[in-house]
Amino acid sequence: MKFKLFTILLSFILVLSGCSAFQKTTSKGLVNPTVSFDTQSKNVSDAVKSDDIAKSIKGSNLAGYSLIQDMSRNSTAANTLLSPMSLSFAQAMVQNGANGETRNGIFTAMLDSDPGINTRFNTLLNYFNQLPSEEKKDSNDTSPLMTLSIANSFWFKDDISPKQDFVNTLKASYDAKVYRTNFNDPKTVDQINQWIEEKTNHLLKDTLSQINPDTIAFLMNTVYFKGNWIKIFDASQTTQKPFNVSTSETVNVDMMHQENSFEYFEDASTQIAGLPYYGGSTMYVLLPKQDIASFINDASFDDIVSKIEGAKKNSSRLIMDFPKFQYEASNQLKDPLSLAGMATAFSSENADFSNMIETSAGNVYISDLFQNTSITVDEKGTEAAAVTVVEMSTTSIPVDEPKVFNCDRPFMFVIQENQTGAILFIGIVKHP
Repeated sequence: MKFKLFTILLSFILVLSGCSAFQKTTSKGLVNPTVSFDTQSKNVSDAVKSDDIAKSIKGSNLAGYSLIQDMSRNSTAANTLLSPMSLSFAQAMVQNGANGETRNGIFTAMLDSDPGINTRFNTLLNYFNQLPSEEKKDSNDTSPLMTLSIANSFWFKDDISPKQDFVNTLKASYDAKVYRTNFNDPKTVDQINQWIEEKTNHLLKDTLSQINPDTIAFLMNTVYFKGNWIKIFDASQTTQKPFNVSTSETVNVDMMHQENSFEYFEDASTQIAGLPYYGGSTMYVLLPKQDIASFINDASFDDIVSKIEGAKKNSSRLIMDFPKFQYEASNQLKDPLSLAGMATAFSSENADFSNMIETSAGNVYISDLFQNTSITVDEKGTEAAAVTVVEMSTTSIPVDEPKVFNCDRPFMFVIQENQTGAILFIGIVKHP
């Protein structure tokens, strides 16, 4: 039986380097929207504190932690990295095209619920877009502010018809640009790649190599983040030091060093330090006193939250050794998300995406879902990137004596937006 493909592409970017102005992307197939983006008022910073949004963020964080646990257990030697917020934005958009059990399953995997989900994510999008940034700050302000911007688009083949309600929702809630284009024209690949590259400050290039002859649409999201440590590491203090990958393997790594006051908490199993970025985000480093595998197996999400909250309430002067690291990870999410409740969405026979697209070819379903990620941490800050791809087919305290915080063994980190508590990235470094 002939298959047709529908691919939803999500990009999540965190960067350290400067942000250049994005060039305007044009398309012969740009469709004028019949609705406008729901831009919320400037008091959106109060709206994101609502209980409903807090529940969505908690669901995103918990679902992300569960996935990173599974990834770490299934790949005992590899570094892992995931963007929970990127995945949640993808799922929030996709559910608008689903119906019945398929839609309910997406909510189950998200640990979220139906009423008001587009409004909640619209509020988050408005909040992130309204954060102070390099582009908006006063010319007299010399502090390096954070930049966080999100863009969405929907590209569909010119011989198919997406449901108007679906397209309207993407525009009204997610400010998505909509393009009707010729997927048989090789220039369309270049055009889509150019859009992604521009929206990610040229960090993601050549995302698509070709368009499958049966592909009928792409749904895309990009998130761009620029941040620098408030308390930078002096590069002259970076030296080669041993990192204990395991009890039997030690490697030399570039170890950064500083003595400074940080958010800090310690219990019987873990040391936790908070490294703040300019603009309102923090990397929390969780350094287990036991081996990383036991820590991941034993620590529940509530345990992680409790440890981070403990660090937020206290501070200590630390003698910190923290490795520079750079790695990439590819995360296949179809199987774990199926186990988490989305199995029907991946079923060629039972999936119901009838709210998304008009087609007589057969049943629409998600044929694959994965996220590729990359992160770099150095003396100035953090650069990280993630691409989430959902592929759909149709078959038819006071300062005391400094404490030693020596990251010379595998550890976990969480990059969290401070006001909302949203986890942007979570990773486990086993081998810098």
